[in-house]
Amino acid sequence: MFFNHAAKKGALWIIISGCLLNEIKYKILYISLHYDILKISLKQKNRVSQRNFRDRHHIYRRHSLHKNIPFSSRPHRAAYIVRHNK
Repeated sequence: MFFNHAAKKGALWIIISGCLLNEIKYKILYISLHYDILKISLKQKNRVSQRNFRDRHHIYRRHSLHKNIPFSSRPHRAAYIVRHNK
């Protein structure tokens, strides 16, 4: 009788602890997923703000030919200090 009761108690304890562990595991997964999403969104925000900065400071708009060329392959900015008239 006593052994049976102890076994039941043990089984119940194992089930409860398993549930708790599962919950903790899912919480950790949830938090890490949200952290990743947050990091990605922050990166995108950064990218957008850099783009706005580039748009505001007319480094690559000094020459109409270089408007669509990506930032890295544009000629050196000192070459286009002369303002273009439009």
